[in-house]
Amino acid sequence: MFKAPLSYLPGPTAVPDSILKARTGPVLDEQALYKEVTEAIQLILNTKSSVHVLAGEGMLALDSVSCSLIEPGDNVLIISNGVFGVLVLDLVSKYTKSHTIFQCDPTCGVSAQALEEFIVAQKQQGIFFKLATLVHCDTPSGVLNDIAALVPVLSRHSILSVVDMVASSFGVPITIDSCGIDVALMGSQKALSCPSGLSMLAISDKAWNTMQSRRTPIPSYYCNLLLFRNAPATFPYTISSHDLLGLREALHLLMEEGLEHVYRRHVRVAEAVRYAVHMSGLTLYLSGDYSPTITAFHVPQGTTSEAILQTMLAEYGIRFSGSLGSLDKKVMRIGHMGFNSNVQVTLYVLKCLTRTLKSHGVCLKGDLGEHFFERYYSS
Repeated sequence: MFKAPLSYLPGPTAVPDSILKARTGPVLDEQALYKEVTEAIQLILNTKSSVHVLAGEGMLALDSVSCSLIEPGDNVLIISNGVFGVLVLDLVSKYTKSHTIFQCDPTCGVSAQALEEFIVAQKQQGIFFKLATLVHCDTPSGVLNDIAALVPVLSRHSILSVVDMVASSFGVPITIDSCGIDVALMGSQKALSCPSGLSMLAISDKAWNTMQSRRTPIPSYYCNLLLFRNAPATFPYTISSHDLLGLREALHLLMEEGLEHVYRRHVRVAEAVRYAVHMSGLTLYLSGDYSPTITAFHVPQGTTSEAILQTMLAEYGIRFSGSLGSLDKKVMRIGHMGFNSNVQVTLYVLKCLTRTLKSHGVCLKGDLGEHFFERYYSS
């Protein structure tokens, strides 16, 4: 079922053989393939927003959205309760110096009421935001924000919403249209279990109209989303056809399994993983608002994240993950998303993690794998 070295990262995940094989197939009509893939994504996400695929991983999508929507002097609200929320600032600041960070508790989801109060207070000071960025699942911590509650707050204040769904899409049910998301960002290497290299965007008519009514030209070619408006009839560069073949196969696997089953599988595996972490005596990083795609726990006393990663790879052939930014060396992450959201694979990884931690002198209450197995088959 899986081969060493096994990538059990919160992206890039292990890639199923059928996806790898699909990427080697012939391409007879690139435009037809592009159209088929984008229409399949629309169907899965149940959205009327136009969907486009970019030849680059998720940060290209975010940079393209920032470049295409933001003009000098625009006020941008950055909603942050994690590492990636703050990293957005680096991109946004390239296009405007007028930005405000709404910094929230990183151990739980953003409060819709607190966001409402913050925006009202800013308006009273004469600050009106053109758009806001929000991360659905912040990958370094695994916190899941309630976009169904947060995005309507932005809409009520006529603020365009740009939602990073790279670590949640296709593993968590998302209702783009009913939430009112203006731009949704996705990636190929997370719950879709494709190799990294593609990003996807769902763009509303409101967002397109905002791009078209700019006062200033979009300061890029590669990041100019208006060039994609009529894709695939017109496409600004060579279509990544073999990457699209892999993406098409990944979407086919999702639909073949059934979306409801996919989402239930992620929830069931995630709940069992958190149970195993807790019962073994390790400490979860979050206090709540857990994502079904990632679980983060504190590095236990007596060892280091580097030592754990080295042993997992050298002894068991597993690429495991620490974290990023302010959580680097403090937190470990279990990436149960996509192909990795699988009881057999996860059980193997947790059994190996147990042996690894014990070899470094960590005192555990039982076996992570056994706790996981117990919970999974009792739910």
